Amino acid sequence: MDVVSGALMFTRAEDFRTLGGFDEEFFLHVEDVDICRRAHEAGGSVIYTPLAGALHYGATSEAPARRVARNKADNLILYFRKYASNPFERLIISALAPLLRFAITFRTPGQG
Repeated sequence: MDVVSGALMFTRAEDFRTLGGFDEEFFLHVEDVDICRRAHEAGGSVIYTPLAGALHYGATSEAPARRVARNKADNLILYFRKYASNPFERLIISALAPLLRFAITFRTPGQG
C-alpha cells in the first residue's frame, strides 16, 4: 500500500516524530500522501487493513466546496513541486499548475 488516508491513520509517536510529523506547508489536504511517501523513503511501510473503519459524521469542511477544491489543487501542486527531481520537471509543473488548479476547482461536483 502506498498511501492511507490521514482521516484514519495510526502510527507510533516515535515514528511520526522521526518523519518530522505532517509538513505544515500542506493545509488539510495531501499531507497524508506526503508523510506516507516520506515513510517509504525512510524504509518504513504503510499498511492498510480492512478491519479498521470509521464513520464520519457531518460535512468534511464548513468552507465552500470551491475553496476546498482550490486548496486540494494547491496542495497537489505543492506536492509535485516538492518532489520534482530536476529543473525541467519543476518547469512543467509550473506551466501546468494553472490548468490543474482550474480543472480541480471548477470540476462538476460529484465527478471525479
